[in-house]
Amino acid sequence: MASATFGHVQNSRFLRRLETPEGVRLALEIGSYGSRVAAVLLDWVFITIILIVAAIIFASAADSKNGVGSDVSSLLMLIVFYVLSNFWFTLFELGPKGATPGKRILRLRVVARDGGRLSASSIVTRNLMRSMEGILPIIFVIAQTVQGAVNDNGLAALSSGGWILFFTLFPLFNKDRMRVGDLLAGTWVIRVPRYSVGLDLTEHRAAEADRFQFTDEQLSAYGAFELQTLEGVLRGRDDNAAALVAETIRNKIGWPYEYDDRAFLTAYYNAVRARLERGMLFGKRKKDKFDR
Repeated sequence: MASATFGHVQNSRFLRRLETPEGVRLALEIGSYGSRVAAVLLDWVFITIILIVAAIIFASAADSKNGVGSDVSSLLMLIVFYVLSNFWFTLFELGPKGATPGKRILRLRVVARDGGRLSASSIVTRNLMRSMEGILPIIFVIAQTVQGAVNDNGLAALSSGGWILFFTLFPLFNKDRMRVGDLLAGTWVIRVPRYSVGLDLTEHRAAEADRFQFTDEQLSAYGAFELQTLEGVLRGRDDNAAALVAETIRNKIGWPYEYDDRAFLTAYYNAVRARLERGMLFGKRKKDKFDR
């Protein structure tokens, strides 16, 4: 089976192999527990900032009416809190980057463990569990307090604290650092490696451009994520991997000619990269092969 590795990941005990639909096995690094916690905290910082801004706006609106509408203002704040706490993570992870702002800052993203496309049902599942893991117990304690159930408050707080602690520490007790939501949804949270394009992949671009002429339709078969996969193969020394990927791409785009596999892959890489760079100038960058 073909493989591709990305430098610093190679010796990590959190290295995992993920097979893409093209039949390429990628070396991926599971995101650390600390980075995942930090990403969640960053997201909640962003959410809190939005809530504070919303509270100021609603309070100003209520004051402008001499106190009339304060109940409406409180209701709107509850709605904003509900929407942010329930949909912030889901909507961002449904995006092409598979990551919230906090995850992007910490270079993390959500991927499907089977190597396929990350589905909406997987994202919804993992984030519904997020609510059960932390938000619902907190709301339960608050509700008990508001209702004045003084005798039950201590037990409610203790039970909720134990519940939250169990789910918070759950990733520390499995090798893939998965939350319960990840376990049910079939997802990993991985560390996104830094990709840099060196001269070794681009210095022969002009010469290869005359030898290989690809149509726009052929180039559209690959997006940014697949391009990173291809870069990893080109930087590796596994000729079997290069041959497998070259054959996969030739079949996919209907390329009829047999050339040196690495020369073909390098030319295709440069052509796709140039196409994506042109698209970025017009806000049309293709995120992956599924982005139409």
